[in-house]
Amino acid sequence: MDSRSQSSTTQILPHAPDHLSDLAPVAPSHGVKRERSVYSETEFEEEPEDARPSKKLKSDTSTVLSEENLRKFEAYNMNAVPPIKRTLSRRSTAKSEITQDSSQGSKSSVNPSIYRFQHLAAAGVGINSDPPDNTKAAIDAIIGREPTPERREILKRIAKEFHAHSSELVSASDSEDDSVRVLLQALQAIKPKTLRYQEKAEWREELKPQPPQPLFSADFLRVPPPANDPSDKARKRQQLSTDKPPPSDSSQAEPPDVSNTMTPPAEPPHVSNTMTPPAEPPKTMPPPACSSIKTPRPDVSIGIDMTEITSRLASRLGTTEANALLPWLQNETKPSGKRTEPLLISVPALRASNLAFAFAAGEGKAYSTGRPVFEAQNQAAVTGACALKIQLDLQRLTRQAKSRAGTAAATSARALPLLFFSVCTEGPTHELWAHYTQDEDGVPTFGSKVQKICHGGLLDTVEQFLIAFDNVCAWGTGEFLDIVVESLEV
Repeated sequence: MDSRSQSSTTQILPHAPDHLSDLAPVAPSHGVKRERSVYSETEFEEEPEDARPSKKLKSDTSTVLSEENLRKFEAYNMNAVPPIKRTLSRRSTAKSEITQDSSQGSKSSVNPSIYRFQHLAAAGVGINSDPPDNTKAAIDAIIGREPTPERREILKRIAKEFHAHSSELVSASDSEDDSVRVLLQALQAIKPKTLRYQEKAEWREELKPQPPQPLFSADFLRVPPPANDPSDKARKRQQLSTDKPPPSDSSQAEPPDVSNTMTPPAEPPHVSNTMTPPAEPPKTMPPPACSSIKTPRPDVSIGIDMTEITSRLASRLGTTEANALLPWLQNETKPSGKRTEPLLISVPALRASNLAFAFAAGEGKAYSTGRPVFEAQNQAAVTGACALKIQLDLQRLTRQAKSRAGTAAATSARALPLLFFSVCTEGPTHELWAHYTQDEDGVPTFGSKVQKICHGGLLDTVEQFLIAFDNVCAWGTGEFLDIVVESLEV
């Protein structure tokens, strides 16, 4: 066969790549033979850099393009080329880090539902619970008062401004401060002279409600160790006494030959065959600690002007004693469980020294940011429990003073109502809550119940809400102030 016929039947692959030169030529298939490895270690040896191109070209031309070699070539490329992995860019890496940080932050914070039904409940703080009949009657008497015609006209004008500002916020992406600002504008318009308010003032930590001690104990489930089982210390002392050699007569003892002595190997530790007593069962899980209750920091704290209290006390106690009484009660401490606390904290906020005996507060959330009023209710419940603790301490001091002074002073002061009010807002929606306290087996518990709800876009609901809120402010600077002064004068 000539060269033309041979080239027509067999095609030569010109300029084949280096890795194709190692492919085996087509072998005639006659007889069954064990398949040999296509690639060997010697076939992958690198050629020296000074190899002549003509030599490479000659080795390339020996490779025949066939179906079997193509199959081997594809298999080689599939095994030799590593899979391409996508590398994260700087932007995607930063995004993943932010997601991870935010997820960790959400895990570290307590879920509002768990915080209400576990932490607050363990501290005796309840939300949306019905008050006793006498407490409900006192609440209705405060917020249900009818205003005078002149006062009603003033409240109608304030309600129209309230409605207009709320409508503007609904049409825009408002923030939490914007929702509270509408309430502050209404408070500033109806504010009595003796009322004081402070924005975002953190309250004292000593006022937070304390979880009660657990009523039950699982100590009876603890299994004591067997009586015949010696303790570890006794077992070690017994082991040391048995390892020591018996004393011998010093006159007959010969000096040991220390030249050829070798240190014996250390004996394995003594293993007791006695059975280890079962592990003690876990004790009763204690309630969440006081630190789990967040320190109040209301958006608005509402109370009585301190100068009004001291000026009323000065008419009976004198100016010097009136100015020194409340600071002395706040600096004097008393034991309370495992800690000490002031006798009476009249000023709840740390940086609002002229706001005393808070009787109301405001907590706001902006619904455009996804923060529900549920969280505002939790915060207001803790604030109410702290304010009611102040009233309980004042009531306790008054009773002690009455018992020492006799029956003459017992009828001079009225009993504190033990009430507190709060406004919880979520965007244009506003809720008026009443907070109260009860004594259950000597342990105070705290509850709250919603009284009025209004929407800033509905003018008639705004008017009814502002009438109730105005009554709360008038009660705090009127009847409540009078009872506080009477209690301090005893």
